[in-house]
Amino acid sequence: MPNSRAKPEEQDCRGPADPDPARRRFRRIAVLYLAVSAVVAIVMTALAWDDLPGMNVQLVVVMAIYWLLPLPVLRVLLDWRRLGRRAILGGVITIIAVVGLLELLGLFLPLEPSYHNFHLGGMASRHLHHVMPADTVQAMSDHAGGKVLVRTNEDGFRTDYSRSEFLAMDRRIAVMGDSFIFGYFVAQEDTIPAQLEGMLRDTSSGGTVAVLNAGVISYSPLIHRQVFRRKIAAYRPALTIVCLDVTDIGDDVRYDRENIGSDEDADFGFPDEWAQPKPALSWQPMTLRVLRTTRLTFPFECLSGDFRAGEDRNLFYDYYDFNLEVAGKMETDRFFVLRHPLDATRPFFESTWQHVLALRDMCHANGSEFLLVLLPRYFHWNRAESPENWEVQIGHYRGDESYRFVFFDFFERQAAQDRLAVLNLLPAFRVSDEFPLCHHGDPHYNGAGCRVAASAIFEYLRSNKLLDPKTERSTTPANAENKLPPPDA
Repeated sequence: MPNSRAKPEEQDCRGPADPDPARRRFRRIAVLYLAVSAVVAIVMTALAWDDLPGMNVQLVVVMAIYWLLPLPVLRVLLDWRRLGRRAILGGVITIIAVVGLLELLGLFLPLEPSYHNFHLGGMASRHLHHVMPADTVQAMSDHAGGKVLVRTNEDGFRTDYSRSEFLAMDRRIAVMGDSFIFGYFVAQEDTIPAQLEGMLRDTSSGGTVAVLNAGVISYSPLIHRQVFRRKIAAYRPALTIVCLDVTDIGDDVRYDRENIGSDEDADFGFPDEWAQPKPALSWQPMTLRVLRTTRLTFPFECLSGDFRAGEDRNLFYDYYDFNLEVAGKMETDRFFVLRHPLDATRPFFESTWQHVLALRDMCHANGSEFLLVLLPRYFHWNRAESPENWEVQIGHYRGDESYRFVFFDFFERQAAQDRLAVLNLLPAFRVSDEFPLCHHGDPHYNGAGCRVAASAIFEYLRSNKLLDPKTERSTTPANAENKLPPPDA
């Protein structure tokens, strides 16, 4: 009798087959997408690593979100008939609910205005190499994890004075320099020019006084000459203070290479006009604030040009990309003057000195007294001031180089020889009882350091009576009949 029971089929060792063909296709495509996109991302990141802004955990998470975002979209498209309408409806409802809740919370939360992020490199300028954006407010991160505001006037200077407001003051001082004068990582009211102005006001015997912060990151004497002629002269300062840092010699070397014009009228080859950033926003949708805070807008900012380097904006100009042969050795940073004796670096010091003399003559021709101030770095008086200085950690210098004091010796000797007023701030920092005077991880002065510098300058001005109305030069420039060049964009 035949067996009525059917022979059981052998079980597939791979398990039951997936009855959903859309799901099978999704798995195959997803694996392929993840593999190919990962390879492309790694290759592109390696090629563009030097041009990327500082990478951190938050930014990596954002990029991972955008990397995985196409997967649910792909799943819906592969099974559109069954999931399409439901996914679209659910997504729309979710977006409306989240946006509505965020905007509702924004109505009741005390929020500060939204500001542009501060960009270290500024904006490219044909005649001034780079400038800060004019008439704007930017937020600059400080070393305590907070934010300080950078407010600029119509000429891009970090000051609350417009040009007309400054001209209305009885006694006017312009302070020129680099990031130490600009006030890197310090509040506007704590910068050296701002604190100097406060001290002068407290002791003023009458009349009004104003100090213009004309410091811009990485400016040096070659650039100062251009800035004074094109901008500062129009402010008609009775006194112009030019502050030098040890990096100025290297900066002058680099700017001289890039200058296709003359020392008197520099030309760095950039177009005349550059797009100015939008002004600070007093109101911004809460949803956009959240997206920007979480860096979810980063890819779109890249596409819109906010982080674009080169042709449109000069935001990623690397001031540490440097090369110069000194005494048979190829130096790769601006601190080469710390490592070589004056016999080897004299030509570079003398080149900067010629710019200083030309700037002094220009000031005198415009009715302004001139004072040269030498700014020390923390390693000149106490290496413990900035124990985690990032410049030391990546090898730009150690801080104990044998020739680190040549900077002061050269300029003081030349100033005496050419009868130029000079003030060395190193003694003031050495005798100060305050500590620290610099940021923990950066060599720039903190608010206390700026106060020490401002106090030393104030005492020099008072003891030398440089602000005595009887000794001030005429506030009318000697070349007033000549039309000044228009302010550089």
